[in-house]
Amino acid sequence: MTTKHIYIVDDDVSMADALQLSLEIEGFKPIVFTSGINFLEHIRKLRDEIYTEGTVILDINMPILDGLKVHEEIIKLGCTFSIIFLTGHGDVPMAVNSIKNGAFDFLQKPVKRDELNKVLHDSLEHSKNLSYNTMYRHKISQLTDKEKQVLIRVINGMKNKIIADELNLSIRSIEVYRSKIFKKLDVSTLAELVATTTKLNLESIL
Repeated sequence: MTTKHIYIVDDDVSMADALQLSLEIEGFKPIVFTSGINFLEHIRKLRDEIYTEGTVILDINMPILDGLKVHEEIIKLGCTFSIIFLTGHGDVPMAVNSIKNGAFDFLQKPVKRDELNKVLHDSLEHSKNLSYNTMYRHKISQLTDKEKQVLIRVINGMKNKIIADELNLSIRSIEVYRSKIFKKLDVSTLAELVATTTKLNLESIL
């Protein structure tokens, strides 16, 4: 299994190299950074790609810009990457607290290959779901107010005539709005539309 974005961010070169080798053996293609600053410069250039699935394996203790501060910047950028912190024994309380702030998990050094592999696979699945939700939330937010009004009624099972009467529009207008909604949300059937929207908390969007 491979993914488009797997990053290792650790100022300890020997540790970063060991992690890279372990992941390459498993078929992954991680990109290594030995500085949190350089890593952030890199992902800021990705733009839309930061909303795709991926994982950042991030050392919690680094000079100048530590892992916690890097994580804060990742959140500000709106990245949908999962974060796995690498910690020493004394950093465990910080790592636990980081999970409360959105990190996926943490691993204590020295990292066991089997443990790393399992957590990485789980983190990628988490990121996949997060990126999917983020993408559709963005698409829904781009709908016009009228399209949103039609959408909420369509997914609640209302017929076109009832929607038209309720919104004081013609049936033809509702058909046009439905067509635009399907196109903007990249779905082709009502079942697909319902399946997509039920995964999201629409009340926070509409």
